[in-house]
Amino acid sequence: MGKRAMAAVLGLVGLLLVSGPAYAQDAKGLAPGWFSLDSTVGVVDKKIEEGKSAVEKALFGIKISGFWDVSYHYSFNNPVNGADDITGRAFQQDHNEINLDSFKLVVEKDEKDWGVGFRVDANFGRTAEFLREATLWGSKFQTPGVNGGEPSVELQQAFLTTTIPLGKGIQVMGGKFVTLHGAEVIESKDNPNISYSFPFYFAIPLTHTGVRGKYVFTDMIDLTLGVNTGWDNPRDNNNQPSYEGRLGFTFSDKYTLVVGWMAGPEWLFSDHRNNTPRDRIGRNRALLDVVAIAKPTSQLTFILNYDYGTEDQVPVGDGRRDTHWNGLAAYAIYGWTDRFSTAVRGDYISDSTGSRVLHGRLWGLTLTPAYKFTEKLIGRAEYRHEWSSRNFFSKGRTATDKDQGIFALQATYAF
Repeated sequence: MGKRAMAAVLGLVGLLLVSGPAYAQDAKGLAPGWFSLDSTVGVVDKKIEEGKSAVEKALFGIKISGFWDVSYHYSFNNPVNGADDITGRAFQQDHNEINLDSFKLVVEKDEKDWGVGFRVDANFGRTAEFLREATLWGSKFQTPGVNGGEPSVELQQAFLTTTIPLGKGIQVMGGKFVTLHGAEVIESKDNPNISYSFPFYFAIPLTHTGVRGKYVFTDMIDLTLGVNTGWDNPRDNNNQPSYEGRLGFTFSDKYTLVVGWMAGPEWLFSDHRNNTPRDRIGRNRALLDVVAIAKPTSQLTFILNYDYGTEDQVPVGDGRRDTHWNGLAAYAIYGWTDRFSTAVRGDYISDSTGSRVLHGRLWGLTLTPAYKFTEKLIGRAEYRHEWSSRNFFSKGRTATDKDQGIFALQATYAF
């Protein structure tokens, strides 16, 4: 690691661990803390909020929000494979580098004034590059070093909303939007951990383009149904729609359960980094996604996410086979104070043919402490260890291994 990178890492470690005490007026909602930065960064927080409010008022109530996210990841396998990629990741692949993962800007307006609302999410940075690589905007995927790769910007969401006045009202959205499925989201800062689970990467889609409607039957039950162009495909690749749904149960403010599903024909590419499709026939792909959340106390949260997917007649070797995959992730998050919390995650995925990740099994265990320096500035550190049923993780220049350990640091600021 170069001297500048080392200095930046040490600075981030210092920010996370050894900030001096500050007992000036703390941000509303946060108790005083030894590492509080409310007397310095907190002042900037308030100025940004004042400026944002003035802009929103001038724009007739159009809301503006966003965040930035900087992180560092180090694999103890020390991969030296040309790109220095950490194996088994769709995002956060860069070994021993500090990256602006995301600068995200959201512009939105509710339906109250015009009867129609909208939302646009623009993502800039390294995450945007990876997201575009996995999104079929044109006739083929873009690959770094092969056909120019993708720019560091991605239109993550862009949709209109309205409410059809039937019964209690059907909430409708149309355009490009994030998936209904999974316990994690694209924005790392909104997840319990810095890194993502294997099921997030390999068991579920990320975004869809289509139409989605939601109806709330009671305070306890809601149903969402939609039709779209498929998994991560703004451009329809087979002229056949995919269908999505989710049934939500809110038993109380402490216990919720959602059951989601998706089905439809999809292309299967040999690899998202390979621009030549194996097969232009849309084969049926189906997904079942279950997320349960329990909050037994105000400080403790448990999350359990299970995914089961299938696809017909996947090309394997010289033939075709029906395939299936299973994903499981379990989380425990404990808030020691309103500033300091710890999240633990265990996750697993198995793939019967290698259609999603590899023909085998992957496990991961992650520990992530987090600290709120202000309401808007959060620092996190993490250690994650991953295992595989076969040699899978890059090690050194040419070797592979059955496990790898990864250390990470992250700073996020929301506005």
